[in-house]
Amino acid sequence: MIFSSFQFLVFFSVVYILFFLLRNRGRVYYIFLLIASYYFYMSWKPAFIILIIFSTILDYFIGQRLHREDNSRKRKLLLALSLTGNLGLLAVFKYSNFVIENINGIAEIFGNGQLFPAV
Repeated sequence: MIFSSFQFLVFFSVVYILFFLLRNRGRVYYIFLLIASYYFYMSWKPAFIILIIFSTILDYFIGQRLHREDNSRKRKLLLALSLTGNLGLLAVFKYSNFVIENINGIAEIFGNGQLFPAV
């Protein structure tokens, strides 16, 4: 779903109205926002919903643990784990093709052909 499309305008309008109506409903409000976010993310490529669900679960449990933890060293380690997990997903799924294409391009310059198949 592209931000400048009519489809996004309709989606955003409906979500905003429901967001406003549900703001005092406790958990229902948060669950609605989560579902709307998942739908928006899935509208581009449904298979990638697994990534955002993994990220949600990872950050939820790390957030719960951070809330209970008093030791600043352990809190920093938990934060590093969350950042590594989320940035790792980003690096693999966003930049892996870029890296593979560049390695293959350099290999072709030196006459080695394609070293890695494109993903």
